[in-house]
Amino acid sequence: ITSRIKKNYDFVAVGSSIGMLYLYCRRLSHMNKYSLEGKCDAITAVKLLSCFDDLVAVGTASGRVAVFQLVSPLPGRNKQLRRFDVVGLHKGSVTSLAFSTNGMKLFSGDDKGRVVFSALDLDQGVCKPELLLEEPSGVVQMEYSHQVLLVSTQQRSLLYSTQTQELQQLGTKPRKSSGRFGACFLPALCKQSDLQVFAARPGLRLWRSDIRGHVEDTRLLKPLFSTQIPQFDLFPRPVPVGAYRPADRQLGLLSCFLRDSWILSWNEYNIYVLDYLNEVIIGALESSGDIVSVSSCDNEIFVLKGDRDIIRLSSSPEGLASNCEYYCCSYYYQYQYQKYYCCPNIDLPANTLPLVSQKNLALIYRWVSRYVWCLDFKGGLFCSTLPETGLNWQRFEDNVHQVAVSPSGNLLWKVEQKTMTAFACAKVSVKGKRHWYKAVDQTAFVALSDDSAWIIRTNGDLFLQTGLSVDRPCARSVKVESPCVFSQVCVRGGVVWALSEHKALFYREGLNSYCSEGEGWKYDTVSEAQGLELMCVALGDGGTAWALDASGSLWFRTGVCSSRPQGDDDHWWQVSISDYVVFDQGSLFQTLLQATQSVATVTRAPVERVVAFLSQYSQCQPSLVSANASGVWVASGRNQLHLARGSLVGTFWQNVVPRGTVSSTRWTFITSSSVTHREGTFLWLAQSRKDLFCVWDQDGELRPSSVLLPPEFYWSLLALMVFLCVLCLPVGIVRLVSVSCGSQNVWAVDHRGVVYFRVGTQPLNPSMMLPAWIHIEPPVQPIGVQLVSIQTSPNDRLLWALDNRGTVFVRTGLSDEMPVGTDWEQVPGTLFCQLVLSCRTVWVRCVTGDLARRYGISDKNPAGDYWKKIPGNANWFTVTPEDKLWAVTLIGGLSRRLTKLLPHTPIRPPPSGPTLSGDDEDEWELI
Repeated sequence: ITSRIKKNYDFVAVGSSIGMLYLYCRRLSHMNKYSLEGKCDAITAVKLLSCFDDLVAVGTASGRVAVFQLVSPLPGRNKQLRRFDVVGLHKGSVTSLAFSTNGMKLFSGDDKGRVVFSALDLDQGVCKPELLLEEPSGVVQMEYSHQVLLVSTQQRSLLYSTQTQELQQLGTKPRKSSGRFGACFLPALCKQSDLQVFAARPGLRLWRSDIRGHVEDTRLLKPLFSTQIPQFDLFPRPVPVGAYRPADRQLGLLSCFLRDSWILSWNEYNIYVLDYLNEVIIGALESSGDIVSVSSCDNEIFVLKGDRDIIRLSSSPEGLASNCEYYCCSYYYQYQYQKYYCCPNIDLPANTLPLVSQKNLALIYRWVSRYVWCLDFKGGLFCSTLPETGLNWQRFEDNVHQVAVSPSGNLLWKVEQKTMTAFACAKVSVKGKRHWYKAVDQTAFVALSDDSAWIIRTNGDLFLQTGLSVDRPCARSVKVESPCVFSQVCVRGGVVWALSEHKALFYREGLNSYCSEGEGWKYDTVSEAQGLELMCVALGDGGTAWALDASGSLWFRTGVCSSRPQGDDDHWWQVSISDYVVFDQGSLFQTLLQATQSVATVTRAPVERVVAFLSQYSQCQPSLVSANASGVWVASGRNQLHLARGSLVGTFWQNVVPRGTVSSTRWTFITSSSVTHREGTFLWLAQSRKDLFCVWDQDGELRPSSVLLPPEFYWSLLALMVFLCVLCLPVGIVRLVSVSCGSQNVWAVDHRGVVYFRVGTQPLNPSMMLPAWIHIEPPVQPIGVQLVSIQTSPNDRLLWALDNRGTVFVRTGLSDEMPVGTDWEQVPGTLFCQLVLSCRTVWVRCVTGDLARRYGISDKNPAGDYWKKIPGNANWFTVTPEDKLWAVTLIGGLSRRLTKLLPHTPIRPPPSGPTLSGDDEDEWELI
């Protein structure tokens, strides 16, 4: 990740593991994608430069370097995208890139110690690379200033003069211990002789040297770390599960940040901001784990995590400095009157970062089969027809606070921003003149059926207008008693639901064709029983009700009709919205805050004023979800619309208590038998190392069979396992850390990450030849990284493995003729801590406890196509051969996943995409 801010522009560049470069213009809220032609090569280094033209340099894992010259808006400058390639000179993965100020020089370093200099002639379109240096250890960091190249390697730091070709080492000796210790320049305004160098040293030491490499000062920073270190709290980002913290703190890569005496240092685990002169730690982000890259610009720090999250740390909230759609919360850490605002996760999808333009900030909308209506926070009402592909937005009205449309599309109401007066319109057309009739004063919210309007006034009173039609779009209002103040009402098909300002859900009983008002309100106990904090609700076609909760999860219930307005289900079913999270973190208020900051940037109004305006009408909750014959639509707080046109799968995690146990029982482990039994599967559960239970998943009462192991039997079993290892493993006594059994074969991983394959699963028989263990080479990985888990499918068709960094690998070439396979292939995605296999696919648990599934797996494509999160969170889980999930919850309870298919016939066929099978019919489009 790299960032650069200049006048009128604000860029963030991110390189991906599939060879794609994403360049996001924060001012325009626009994302560009650039690819390297040929082999999909992981991008390992990115560098941005804004000079006469905007340049982006990337380096890859195979040693390829490319420079993109972007289109310039300046007259006489570059008007088409150009690319320069540097190939053949690097022999390893590119680790660092450095530009000269004018962009005519590019330096690239790799993990083999090579430094390549490329002379760029942008006017002539020529790039001339040459090998500049070759060190015995890998390049860690580089900077270039005043004709001097600063190179920090795993063993030492160097100064190379491009004018005299002189090479000078910092200090008199290389470091005693190698590592990723960086170095940076303290910028000088005019002369080369004014340059100073900061270099990180082992043991929390910091060198300051002159441009000749003479060390002028050594600062021992260890005492600063012996006291409590102020942390940059990421609120409300959850704490990573099992975050690793090294035994010894160390400095890492260095860069100057914000002030002359402030230094930013980071490594894989920690980030520190230090005041060099005053010898204080300004702030830190420790034990974060899996930090891939850090970039700073002006008063901002961007952190790229291995799970594709981006964290922003800054002295001001996002939105005041730019119009970026990044998510900024109001929580801050204060140190010496300096506020650090922390941005929670920004999820980077596996293949793209879809962002849409500002006018599509759809936080309040309604639609019918022919139109979709969209309202932004500036009061602009937009409308688009539903074409075969894409949406074409047209501005419909201004100064709109809320909009409501009847299911047939014959009635349209709006509430004005300034007066909060509701107006009604009939015979709606996108183009042409329209007449608005004044309907109600002081209106906070409106919901329309085809012949009625339910109105919430600004004082909390509820009113109803009936007998509405195309020729009579509004009528006299009649007050309806309500048990509390409502924030939202929805109506469809003779059913009325209402959400209170305290997030309690009510439904209206007794509605029919003779009584539009109904008889009374009934409290919905289903939502309370599940502990859902609903933020908005909607009624769709086919008797389906939809809701979004405060965490951004989407839910539905079925069987909702006028005779049974609460529906048939005794719980909500959760739906996965592809890989996207509707709200990255926290509550709806934070989503509103993010949007208002973008508004404040455009209108040049203080953020506090915009938030205060919304607070006046906090009882009016935006409608972010709705459904009809066109599909299910969801508006996210990140300027996006999600549309599901096909069938959807709902998930409900049912808490279960095996017979003879109590609900407070805390389970630690669950696994499934790989062989089915009587149309079911045996499940093995544990509370400790010695307490083992077995249940049959088809037993309605889940009666457990206790397997109590005496100490002598337990140790005999352990001895038997050691005996098998000693006799059968070719390398002698080893300690196995993972074993997985299929129907015919056994796979194992030892404590060194070595993989073993066993032919045959029959017990030992002295009269027969012993089953054989075969040593299989593990994937090639860096030092210190090794496999820790291996899993085979019950039918021996799939084999996947997990290393100690959370990276996943798949074994390719598995067949009956070649049961050991042919090669390992790394599978891209976020970090995982557990994987389980059914007969046809792979399920994983993320470090946060979230669950996901791999789609597109086949005999010809063993790695599959993509990961997709499923609703649920667990401490441990297992899958049966038939893809039934069981889990140990975060508090140690036992639960199983139930699913419900919600059929839906779209008004047009969904776009082509990956073919899903079984209970996985749901497919979302990003609009």
